[in-house]
Amino acid sequence: MHLTNIAVQKNQDDYGKYEDGNIMSLEEYQKELWKQDEEKEAAKKRAQKAKLERLKNNPLLQGLYQKELDKSREELEKIKNKTQERESFVRDSLYP
Repeated sequence: MHLTNIAVQKNQDDYGKYEDGNIMSLEEYQKELWKQDEEKEAAKKRAQKAKLERLKNNPLLQGLYQKELDKSREELEKIKNKTQERESFVRDSLYP
């Protein structure tokens, strides 16, 4: 993705010819960035869950399992807070 100078391009005959919807508002761009960030967070969450399952099933690693479980809970709380901040930002931007 890249930003363009619409003021110049919109006067060209082939503006929008190759891509439908090739303009994105700042709000749409921010949402896209958040979506990508959320996808990364979901992948991290799945990896952490798989790691916890491996540790949970190994009796020799129960202490490590508990540490990782606590760490995972902290990460989930951070994700929850980040999501709430994003929702507040969007709500406040749309309805000032």
